[in-house]
Amino acid sequence: MQTTHAAQLEVFRTAEGCLIRVVGRGTMRESRVFHDYARRCLEAVAEDGVDPREPLVVIDLSECERLDSTFLGCLVDLHKRFNRGGAAPFAVAAPPEVAAELLRCSRLDRLLPLCRETPTTAGDGAPLLTESAVDARDLGRHVMECHRRLAEQGGPMGEAFARVADQLERELMDLDRTRGVIE
Repeated sequence: MQTTHAAQLEVFRTAEGCLIRVVGRGTMRESRVFHDYARRCLEAVAEDGVDPREPLVVIDLSECERLDSTFLGCLVDLHKRFNRGGAAPFAVAAPPEVAAELLRCSRLDRLLPLCRETPTTAGDGAPLLTESAVDARDLGRHVMECHRRLAEQGGPMGEAFARVADQLERELMDLDRTRGVIE
């Protein structure tokens, strides 16, 4: 597997919906673009009232080397928002050893629906481009929300994730005050 410092995100069509492949390391830099794209796809499905028998949005981690806590928090958020009542329109595809390596330390291998096999794709993938210039406040809010989602899961790192989220919230409030946003 090729070592990279940032993830390459690609989107493919599948028979049921789409597949988002993460190649390399999924970090906070890519997580917001990934989260926004996946959320929009899943919201469109929810509006259509479809009760999927198969996942409609699959994240393929088979070529992923590492996921940081922000990216993991994105996965938790998508699961909590969209996988309800037996329907699981969002799932993670990875061989068992890859899923264990990426998700076990945060216990997400127990929470997230996992596909052992990656769905068949149709055609070439399209890159999901990450933003080169990101507003510090927007990124901070995204990182805070992702860590809150991880903290809600509890586990051995739950308190640490909550402290990160609390600290980011304080920093964002200070930033807002210096900008004159808070009255």
